[in-house]
Amino acid sequence: CKGRWYYTSRRCRKILLLILNRTMTPCKITAGNLMTLSIENYGAVLKTSMSYFTMLRSFQ
Repeated sequence: CKGRWYYTSRRCRKILLLILNRTMTPCKITAGNLMTLSIENYGAVLKTSMSYFTMLRSFQ
């Protein structure tokens, strides 16, 4: 499967170049520019939230 991108139209080559440039930088999801969201951060936030919830629930 040889991609002969150099035989495509000029417009298609520009689009391919834009796609290649875009894939060079990783996508990051941030929470209000405070922290980068990841599975580890999500787990920590969830664990802390459940701890607070359990503590508040015990006061009833």
